[in-house]
Amino acid sequence: MAIRLPHFQMPPVWQRFWRWWTEQLSYFVPSTIKKLFAQQSRRYLTFSSPETVQTWHLSETREIVPDGEIQLDKIALESDNAANDSETQHDTPTILLLTPGQYLLRILKLPAAAEENLHQVIAFELDKQTPFEAGQVYFSERIINRQPQGKKINVQVVLVRKDFLDDKISLLRAANIQPNAVDVAQLEGDQPIPLGFDLLPSQWQVQKNRRQQILNGILAIQVIALLIAALALPILHQKKIIAALEQKISQVRSQARQANDLKQQVEQLKEESRFAATKKQSKPALIQVLEDLSRRIPKDTWLTGFQYQKGQLRIDGRSPAASKLIELLEDSPYLKNLHFISPITQDRNTGLERFRISMEVSNEADQNASH
Repeated sequence: MAIRLPHFQMPPVWQRFWRWWTEQLSYFVPSTIKKLFAQQSRRYLTFSSPETVQTWHLSETREIVPDGEIQLDKIALESDNAANDSETQHDTPTILLLTPGQYLLRILKLPAAAEENLHQVIAFELDKQTPFEAGQVYFSERIINRQPQGKKINVQVVLVRKDFLDDKISLLRAANIQPNAVDVAQLEGDQPIPLGFDLLPSQWQVQKNRRQQILNGILAIQVIALLIAALALPILHQKKIIAALEQKISQVRSQARQANDLKQQVEQLKEESRFAATKKQSKPALIQVLEDLSRRIPKDTWLTGFQYQKGQLRIDGRSPAASKLIELLEDSPYLKNLHFISPITQDRNTGLERFRISMEVSNEADQNASH
C-alpha cells in the first residue's frame, strides 16, 4: 500500500523559481552550515535500460544533474563495491524516479464526501477509471483542487504495476541499493522533475538511518532553542531597559525630594527672616527709647531702675516732682499707657519723691515716619 501525500505539487515554472530563489539564499549561508546539511542532498535513480541505472544528484542550485550510469548486473557480482555503495546510500537518501511510460497518471472527479476516505474510494474506483484493479498496482493520490460549489474534488492519481515496480526494486536490492522512496517524474528535456509522490511499498521500506534521526533531533532542538531565544531576547532586553529607566526614575525622584526639602528649608528661613523683621519693625530699639527718655526726664530726676520685658517698660527713680513725670513722658512717640504702679513716697534723707512707673513701648514713631 502506498503512502498518501496530501501536499500540493508545484508546477514546473514554480519549481524553477524555487531553485533560483534557494540558490540566491545559499550565498548567505556559511560554508560550515552548508557542510552540515550536505548529507541531506538526495540521490536519484532512473532506469535507462532493464539493467542500467542513471544516477542523478541535487545540486546546490536545487537542480537535478546527472552523475553517471550504473550497470546493476556488474555491481551485483562485486559484493565489496556493493557493500560500499550500500554504506554510502545510508547517508544519502536514494529516490527511484519512474519516467513517463513506466507509470500511469489520471485525474479523477469525485464527490467531496469521498475526501475522508479518499484512498479507499480510489481503490474501489480504479477498475472503473483505469485498465487495472487495485490488487494489480501501487498507487498514490492527492487533491489538486476543489470545485467552487464544494461538491466535487479533482484528485490526481498515479499508479504503477506491482510486478514492474517489484522487479525494479529487486534489481536494485541485488546491487545493495535500497531506495528510500519511489516517485514519478516528468521530463524537461532530459532532466527529470519529481512530482512529489511516494509509491514505495511498505514491504520494501527500510528503517530510517539512526544517525540521520539523531541529527534531525539535534537540528530540531537547535531550531526550538533559536526560536525560544528569538522570543526571549527582546523580552530580556526590554526588562533591562525598564530596569535602567526605573533606576533613573528613582534617582530623579530622590533628587526631586532633596530639592523639595531644600525648597521647604528656604521657605522656612524666609518665613523666620520675615518674622524677625516684622518683630524688629513692630518694636523700637531700646537705645532709641533710652535716648528719648533722657531728653524728656528733667535733669533733677534720677533713674535707679530700668526693666524691659515683652514690650513693657518699668522705670524706678527719684524726682522733686514725680507726679509731673507721666505728663512729660506721654508726649513720647515710643511710650503709651503710662501709669504709676506704686504710691509716690518721699525719701527722708534727700527729700526727693520715690516713683515707679510702668509703660508700654510701641513703634508709632517709625510707622509714622514710613507713612
